[in-house]
Amino acid sequence: MTNSVPRQYSLVKFTPATDYEAQYPIEEGVVRIFFGEISNMPGHCVVADHKAGRMYSGFYTGNFVELANDET
Repeated sequence: MTNSVPRQYSLVKFTPATDYEAQYPIEEGVVRIFFGEISNMPGHCVVADHKAGRMYSGFYTGNFVELANDET
């Protein structure tokens, strides 16, 4: 996991840090919108699939990295 938290509403991608995290029910390489950290679950966040609109919650904030400008 990385130490930086993506900015709210930024476009992000899921980047698992371990083999265990790679088995999470969320695909790598899909563009998502980072909604932010869950207040009652520090270190966990809410994201949405950019195209499908499907929401995901409870994943570690450190597993999401903002896209670079050339990736958007």
